[in-house]
Amino acid sequence: MKSARRFLTAFARVFVNLYYFGPWRQWLIRRAEVRGQGRPAPASSIRAISGLEPSVHLQRLRSDGFSGPFRVDTALADAIVASLAGDTRYIVPEPHLDHAAVWAIVFDPTLQQLLRHYFGTTPNLFSTSIFITNPSGRVHNAERQACTKDFHYDVPDVKGLTLFVYLNDVDEFGGAHAVIPGTARRLTWHRLFSRFMCHRKALAAYGSDAIVTITGSKGTAFLEDLVNWHRRNTGNSTRYALAATFTLARRPRHAWTAPGQLEPLTPVGTEETPAAIRPLPILDGKNTPV
Repeated sequence: MKSARRFLTAFARVFVNLYYFGPWRQWLIRRAEVRGQGRPAPASSIRAISGLEPSVHLQRLRSDGFSGPFRVDTALADAIVASLAGDTRYIVPEPHLDHAAVWAIVFDPTLQQLLRHYFGTTPNLFSTSIFITNPSGRVHNAERQACTKDFHYDVPDVKGLTLFVYLNDVDEFGGAHAVIPGTARRLTWHRLFSRFMCHRKALAAYGSDAIVTITGSKGTAFLEDLVNWHRRNTGNSTRYALAATFTLARRPRHAWTAPGQLEPLTPVGTEETPAAIRPLPILDGKNTPV
């Protein structure tokens, strides 16, 4: 029974991949762009984001499917984490529905401007989540070596982007996100049938210099096309990360309704310089389970 279920799941994944990645993909994108013309979108009066240059980051997204880092105001990050005190869940679903700080971030006017240029229309906010990695604070690797999960990719839509925001400080031992930029544009038949790639194969196929690990203080943010190979490093401390996925054709699961009043959340300052990124080689050795 389990083997049959696994086969059906794998077959369904291949069918979905063929639908989104097939030769008709550009036609699906153009049709969705036309249908999305005039689509309204909420706009926050709060500028929650700094360091985001639409012209520069748009070029990176179009070439590599990865924007590089910018900043979200730390006051908003603190407000979100404070609301999660004592929460032991690994995933908090759809926080934009009841948390004004999350709503202000995902509908920041500068971010929305960049998204409209990238998608050719106002995109859908498909979903939001807060990922609480290692919520109990248990130590995965007492020797503090960077242990990793396998690389994988996700298919949110014919065209999609995900905003990630670190809500606390994240180093290479704290669940940092890693990505191989540009791999969303290098689709192969093999990838249609295989969603995962171990770190040794990634190292052999792309080299350590191609793998970018994003570390930074709370408020570090970036945009990514999740069709790129990516993964989350496991770590020895709790990590809070906000993820918001924007799609072109797929419709959102929930209505865009601003929760409460946003005025009290006016950022106290967004002058901090965006964190630098640097390649981090994948270490040899076996993956350590989460």
